[in-house]
Amino acid sequence: MYNLGLIDDRETSREALKLSIKRPMIGKGWDVIDTPPFAEVSDYINWINENEISVIVIDEKLNDQATSCLGHDVVKYLKTFFNDIPIFCITAYPREENLNSVYDLYYLIISKSDFEAKRDEYVNLMIKSGEDFYKEFNDKKNKISELSIKKANNEITAGEEKELSNLQEFIKNHFGSDNNETLDSWLQEFSQGIKDYELIAEEIKKHITDDLGENC
Repeated sequence: MYNLGLIDDRETSREALKLSIKRPMIGKGWDVIDTPPFAEVSDYINWINENEISVIVIDEKLNDQATSCLGHDVVKYLKTFFNDIPIFCITAYPREENLNSVYDLYYLIISKSDFEAKRDEYVNLMIKSGEDFYKEFNDKKNKISELSIKKANNEITAGEEKELSNLQEFIKNHFGSDNNETLDSWLQEFSQGIKDYELIAEEIKKHITDDLGENC
């Protein structure tokens, strides 16, 4: 099951958009996980990891609730952790100056009227981009698992050792120091057959920085 993450501050609008997006997804192995804006921008990282979000749809006007962030503020923050995750903006104000200045961070910015007119086409694009991201992300995780097992068994080559060094940055970017529960769950995925699992887990964790990044 793939998951699309929907972020919108107005519950009525969010529920209506959720239902609209879900209709073309029927029978395609997709679901929509929605949420109002979080008070702390760092909470989006936990939400994405825990729900295995593969594509995001976000509104620009998020500050009707108790948050100082607009949609593009959240997107800029998320892109420091998930650089390749596809993010769509569906908004009544697609030509806002704020959006124009960060256009490249989005997969696509869509006006609400255009989305309503071409809903199935846009949802299929969300599905395709999300499945591509999911495959790439999991291919990377599987490679990390493979190389970690080789290292634990002293079977790793110099080239593979260099490749594995990228694991530290990958873990830092996608989990961060405030996400130990999610990190522990992920580490369990490749604990089978690793005789020095606890040692490797601690080695990975020690390279995670104490700072998830600046809030918006």
